[in-house]
Amino acid sequence: MKKKLKKDGFKPDENPLEILREKVFRWVNTRLGWGLGAVLLAVLVLWINWDSIEKLPGVSWALTKVAELRSVPRAQGDKFSILVARLENDKDGVHRRLISDALQGRFNKDEVEVLLPDRSITIGVSDKPQEAVKVRT
Repeated sequence: MKKKLKKDGFKPDENPLEILREKVFRWVNTRLGWGLGAVLLAVLVLWINWDSIEKLPGVSWALTKVAELRSVPRAQGDKFSILVARLENDKDGVHRRLISDALQGRFNKDEVEVLLPDRSITIGVSDKPQEAVKVRT
């Protein structure tokens, strides 16, 4: 024997969570389409389970490679460009700003530009500091 459907299309004894799930899926299908809905669902699952996902092998490496794709600011072709990276022990960026201000005050702004990327250069403890230089984003 079939149960009678209410006017909203659901059975009276159906689970409220099942009703909510169906309404959400119907809304996603009509508003976003299944492609964008699947991407949204994947992002939600990744966000909820991030603590366990970030510990998986290769995730740290992949995130590092994605972060490296961020390029340094693009220099203008008609100016000499000076790039000032973040300094390792400069917590608030005070020294970096002082260096930038000194360079901008010393040179004509039409000839020289100072670029401030979101990267730092650290020097590890080593007998050969040239080999210990590491770029961090």
